[in-house]
Amino acid sequence: MNKKSLSQKIFKPMLTIIFVMAFSILLIFNFMMKAYALNLAEKEINESLGAIKTSLRNEMGDAEGLSVNERYTEITASLRNSLRLSRQVTDVQVGIMGNSGRLLIPRDDSASIEMLKISREVSNKIGKAINTDTFVFRNNNEKYLVSFEVLNEIKALDRRQFIILISSLAPTEQLTRRINFMLIGITLLISMFGLIAAKKVASSVSQPIKKVSKYAKKLANGEYVVLDDQADTIEMEALYRDLNVMAKHLKTKEQNKLDFIQNLSHDLRTPLMSIQGYAEGIMSGVFEEATVPAKIIANESIRLKKLVEQMITLSRLDSMEQAPMIESIEMFYFFNQMVERFEGFANKKSIQLEVICEKNARFMADEELLEKAVSNLLSNAIKYANTNVRITYIDGLICIKDDGPGIPAEMMKNLFERHQKGEDGDYGLGLAIAKSAVDLMGMQIEVENNEGAHFTIKKCL
Repeated sequence: MNKKSLSQKIFKPMLTIIFVMAFSILLIFNFMMKAYALNLAEKEINESLGAIKTSLRNEMGDAEGLSVNERYTEITASLRNSLRLSRQVTDVQVGIMGNSGRLLIPRDDSASIEMLKISREVSNKIGKAINTDTFVFRNNNEKYLVSFEVLNEIKALDRRQFIILISSLAPTEQLTRRINFMLIGITLLISMFGLIAAKKVASSVSQPIKKVSKYAKKLANGEYVVLDDQADTIEMEALYRDLNVMAKHLKTKEQNKLDFIQNLSHDLRTPLMSIQGYAEGIMSGVFEEATVPAKIIANESIRLKKLVEQMITLSRLDSMEQAPMIESIEMFYFFNQMVERFEGFANKKSIQLEVICEKNARFMADEELLEKAVSNLLSNAIKYANTNVRITYIDGLICIKDDGPGIPAEMMKNLFERHQKGEDGDYGLGLAIAKSAVDLMGMQIEVENNEGAHFTIKKCL
């Protein structure tokens, strides 16, 4: 597929619009000018006809008592006088045609070529019993608007006279051509400025995108530089700010990953060194009795296994692509399962576990993710409690509270970050796992000191 640049996709349609508009203006103008020319010609013809008829009525007032032949002669004389008046008033050629199709006024020897040609066309129409008509006549690429009708009729002599009025459309067409040349020049000038403007608009849109693309490549290479967020549009300025925020988060995440690896290396090294040291001591015969070092090796192996399991859990949560399976969970049954799992650990530390939850209470969540969150919070609560850990579910809130010393103020801000641990903490991954599991379900976790640590899981508002 032949792909285009953003600048081309903007510039080409704008270029097309400019030329289509220019061509449309020329077409509309010519159409309107032709209509105007016809209307103007019709107006002139009507004015001429009105002037002739008025003149005839004035000059023929005394012809009523004359004989037929005398009356016909009088009508012809009156027509000549009326035609002279008509030529002085309007730019219309006027002719009188007899019943036989011969021009009476002007005579054939003094009539114009177009009048002679038009009179023959009118004669043909009269021969087809057409007594009145208005039509456009073409002669050598010139157009004329022609109108004819019966002017008077002498029934006794079976004579009729037809008046022919001709208005040339050439002046209007010549004016139209001149204006067309002017319009073409103006259109070309406007199109040139339009092309320059379109080019600038296309460039103003594509340049910020190119800037963002270059910045994205820098981020991909690990260059978390700050992007200048000054732009000439609100949307691009907002995009620049969001990219800077994203870069800041990526930088923080990258740093947290490095810190995590460093802390993890330390947490792995300690039990491994201990296991290695006691194993070598047993092999070299340093220890007379192998029971104690073997027990230490076993304990360190358990700690190492727990660390690896937490790392795997956290990694799975981070890379989880499948959407959580939200379903209705029976909370009373769920909490009792948690208590059974941690009862041995709690009894060992003389900690009493208490559940406050109605038997028919239900909660919409992913059971596997909720189990990971609650188990890590519960393990953490038992570790720091003095005598009691309370698990409650009321009005859609899951609360886990211990009666221990609470959380130091300096740890509150970064409590859920990886490797943030208290004095008796193991690896600082439990609360990070709980936070990740809750986030994946679209919920939130909160913590406060209230006569001990008080964790709450709830749905986002």
